[in-house]
Amino acid sequence: MADKKKRNGEFWELALERAHLGVWDWDLASGDCFYSAMWSQMLGYGEGELAKTSDLWLQLTHPDDRERAVASGERHIAGLTDSIETELRLKHKSGHWVWVLDRGGVVERDAGGRPVRLMGVQTDITKQKQAEAELEQVNVRFRLALAASGTGIWHHDLAARKSYWDERTREIFGLVADTDEVSSDLWHSYLHPDDRD
Repeated sequence: MADKKKRNGEFWELALERAHLGVWDWDLASGDCFYSAMWSQMLGYGEGELAKTSDLWLQLTHPDDRERAVASGERHIAGLTDSIETELRLKHKSGHWVWVLDRGGVVERDAGGRPVRLMGVQTDITKQKQAEAELEQVNVRFRLALAASGTGIWHHDLAARKSYWDERTREIFGLVADTDEVSSDLWHSYLHPDDRD
């Protein structure tokens, strides 16, 4: 039985490591918090370099993310949400910020039903966040180029038989509308009769 438990523990430890998931385990009564080796490694620390206190993560959290991250945990502890799920930045040992997706929840309650232990995992999503920021920059440049050129954009949904015009395309055709959806019939009415077929 002891061997089976040991193997099971090793299995989960290896699985979490391979998935690059940092684990945290917070005892609300004592205030002690366990952070896995992978959690520390994500932030550039070796095992034992960080204090195992419940406020460590908060000390490492970006000032702009603290209030939101704390509120997510408080709402869950109060029973207002099924789990904790939030994105936040943690400070790496070298000084840069690491974006993580934090997911967790209550795993143990006392006899009165009050939470006494929280547990969760954090995933490094820095590359995803960088890609999102780069895509947003491309979109901003694209919108600026379109605005400077006076070009309008439209697309047509063949299945729905509807066209979608951006604001500039509607301006070009003198169409005053509060929606970007344009019927095929209206689109065809703008075409010269010789160009309709």
